[in-house]
Amino acid sequence: MQLHQNFRVPHRLRLVNQAAYEPELILIGPNHVGKEHLQDMEMTKRQCLKRIDRRKGHEIMCRCFEEIRNMEATIRQWYRVPEAFISKDDLAGLMVIDGCFIIELLCREPQDLMSKLQWSRAALFGDLLLLENQLPFFVLVKLYGLIKDSTDGTDFAPQALDKLIRMLPGPNIATAYLSTIKDTDEIHHLLGLIHDNWVPSPPGIQRYREYVEEIKKAEAEAKEKKRQPGTWKFILCAIAISKQKKLGQGNQESGTANKGHWKFICFSREKAKRLGGRVGRQSIRCARELEEAGIEFIKVDCGSDEDDSNQESYAKSLFDVEFTGGKMKIPTLVIGDNTERLFRNLIAYELYVQGSTYVIDYVTLMDNLVNTANDVQLLRLCGVIVNMLGDDDAVAQMLNKLRDCVTLCGETFYYEKMFVDVKQHCARSWNTWKAKLRQQHFVADLSIGQLDLKAKRGCVHYGDNVA
Repeated sequence: MQLHQNFRVPHRLRLVNQAAYEPELILIGPNHVGKEHLQDMEMTKRQCLKRIDRRKGHEIMCRCFEEIRNMEATIRQWYRVPEAFISKDDLAGLMVIDGCFIIELLCREPQDLMSKLQWSRAALFGDLLLLENQLPFFVLVKLYGLIKDSTDGTDFAPQALDKLIRMLPGPNIATAYLSTIKDTDEIHHLLGLIHDNWVPSPPGIQRYREYVEEIKKAEAEAKEKKRQPGTWKFILCAIAISKQKKLGQGNQESGTANKGHWKFICFSREKAKRLGGRVGRQSIRCARELEEAGIEFIKVDCGSDEDDSNQESYAKSLFDVEFTGGKMKIPTLVIGDNTERLFRNLIAYELYVQGSTYVIDYVTLMDNLVNTANDVQLLRLCGVIVNMLGDDDAVAQMLNKLRDCVTLCGETFYYEKMFVDVKQHCARSWNTWKAKLRQQHFVADLSIGQLDLKAKRGCVHYGDNVA
């Protein structure tokens, strides 16, 4: 078994929004022990334990406790909590109570429990995806193997993911994909399970990998050219000026001007220019400015597994943002009460683990597109954003602050090619001219094509008059 550890939220992130990392309803694990407002759910967790005891028998529950107690040293190392903080038996008991509750909630969904949590379901599931409110996944897998029905051949991971993906603010993971997920030692916890499977679609990942390979190849070629000898080239860097008076100040009495002296003061060897690389890869204009540059925003619907009639037009992942032909196609982002919490905890998780940073990259994209409430309004009217908060300014502030104290991880950025293409589009003189013309002179929403048609008609009329 590969040993991971339970990461803690960096202090700098807590300063931005501490509430986003704190449980609202339920305590999982030993990190938040002693908080009074979380005690109400403890009775509910123990009721779930009694339900399992009646269903599976007291012997199975005793075995659960013994198996987890045998893993106590590993669990303690995972949490990094000393024995003075919590005893062996208390830690094992905590794991069994919390683990059985999570398994019962995600795998069986008992009706009485669901009815009781009807109005707090979103907050409950949101608490299960907090970085510091986790159980080791190996504990959940061990308990699941002991208390599941003997006829149940399904792993725990796909069942848990099937319930938790309902918290995602975009397209759900396809059911066909869920069946391929297995319980492995690579999974840290429930938040890690979501993170590792909330990724761009396979075609999107393939395009990205091909682009990265092109960049690496181009950079290698540029590096090789840099080694080649170049020609020496003198560069005029400064002008030596008289100390008495500045250049341009003439002698008013004699009517003469002071003279400056040109002076070569440095030189360099001229070589082949190095590849521009990924300069400014993290920034593009906001949505309003991009619209003024002629870019059209188009929403991509989420669809569903039941509707197979036009699956090609549906978004497979929230991260599948594309830009072609002046059109930016973006899957619909639904922003609700728990959206910020989910993003912030996934971002904190990405800061620790090696591998993809799709969440940070996506947040970087949205942070660029949204500067003010006007940008949110534009994207909302296009269907790109569904604002469940009811306040465009609140959405803008949330998206702008998600990346506070966060920098891009690693050397790659998933939307790098798209950013390059967007900048090239905005830099073309035709697009800039067309955008300005549309904004300043065509208030009546006349298109460029209509203008061209009017011009041709004018030429015909002029010809008739001349004739």
